[in-house]
Amino acid sequence: MSEGNGHPFSWSAICNGYDPTAIQDCEFPAIATYLGQQKWPAARMSGVTVSHVWTQDRKVSRRIADAGLINRVVNEPSDMLGEVDALLLARDDAENHMQFARPFLEADLPVYVDKPVALTEVGFDTLLSFCSRPSQIYSCSALRFSQELCLTDSDILHIGEVRQVIGITPKSWQKYAIHLIDPVFIGLQITDGVSVRGVLELGGDGRILIAQVDQGPELIFIASGSEAATNPIEIRYIGSRGSVRKVFSDTFSAFKAALQAFVVQVRTGHEHTPIQTLRPMVRVLEAGLYP
Repeated sequence: MSEGNGHPFSWSAICNGYDPTAIQDCEFPAIATYLGQQKWPAARMSGVTVSHVWTQDRKVSRRIADAGLINRVVNEPSDMLGEVDALLLARDDAENHMQFARPFLEADLPVYVDKPVALTEVGFDTLLSFCSRPSQIYSCSALRFSQELCLTDSDILHIGEVRQVIGITPKSWQKYAIHLIDPVFIGLQITDGVSVRGVLELGGDGRILIAQVDQGPELIFIASGSEAATNPIEIRYIGSRGSVRKVFSDTFSAFKAALQAFVVQVRTGHEHTPIQTLRPMVRVLEAGLYP
């Protein structure tokens, strides 16, 4: 577990189904709400099971296991080695990814690294150095799969050539900016040529970052830095003829699509998205943290 992150509860429920009574003991009420809006067992992913769980506190692990129908609570992460096909590293404090991912990468297991994959390019390269093949690591913001944030064909016809993108998210740059950067980079197929022009520090780990894509749009990413903020994540696309505002709302579908992509990658051995696609995203994250 990492502070403020309920993915161990939600990801296991999406894979296994869940206990509606036990999920009420989860400290993230939004998870119980969006799980309760689905039709079960039809909503459950097929062909995959979260079989083991470990956290720093066995009581917390037990609560996750009860809620997410997980059969085995282990005392140490290493107890999973030899018993699992892949790992969900479901914590979003990137500074701790290395210590937990390394033993599984060295054991040649695929690892889903929760966003962001790394906060610095050096950290990204170090993580990759423990891989025997590119498809071992999968990482993304699940919002890249959000249908609400995608530009549709009608959007493109309406706005014309994209000239500027403004992404706004609550909470910290360190943990939440990737929810803007990832869907924008993937959606607009930005793979390189991004120059950061300026960073403004806000209170509470907030940032405003302005960047320019070579032969492309200006990018403005805003993380408010307020842990109490409840406003939705949104992305505004301003084009040569008009603009459109896209607002994220369907957490369950985005998480499920991200997990499904990982499972396909594990089964086939082929990268869903080349891991090096994350490099320019990490560069922008790093620029925002260390202006």
